[in-house]
Amino acid sequence: MKVIAVTGYKPFELGIFKNDHPGVECIKKALQRKLTTFVEDGLEWVIISGQLGVELWAAEVVFEIQVEYPDLKLAVFTPFLEQEENWKEDNREYYEFILSQADHVDSITKRKYESPEQFKLKN
Repeated sequence: MKVIAVTGYKPFELGIFKNDHPGVECIKKALQRKLTTFVEDGLEWVIISGQLGVELWAAEVVFEIQVEYPDLKLAVFTPFLEQEENWKEDNREYYEFILSQADHVDSITKRKYESPEQFKLKN
C-alpha cells in the first residue's frame, strides 16, 4: 500500500474540546502504531481533508513519524477553499500550522463553500 486516506471523528463528536484532552494522546498513539506499521510495509503518502479531530491528529502523527521515516509525505485535499473560515481562532492557527508543514495542499473544488455537494466530492 503506497497511499492511505485517514478520516474519522471530529473532536466534539468524541466530547473533546481541547487538544490537550487525554483522549487525544490515546488516539494519536493508536494512529502512530498503525501508520508506522504501514510505513514499514511501504506507505508513502497519507491523505487527509483537513477536518478537525482525527484527521489533524493523524497529520501530527505523520510529522512525528517523519523524523524516523523522512520519505513519508502528507497531502491535504480540502473539500473547498477556506474551510477554516468560521472556526475559532485557535483552531484556525492549528489548521494553518498543519497546512504549512504538509508536503502537498490543494482544494478539490477550488472555490469557497457553496453547498453540501462539496463534501460529497471529497469522498
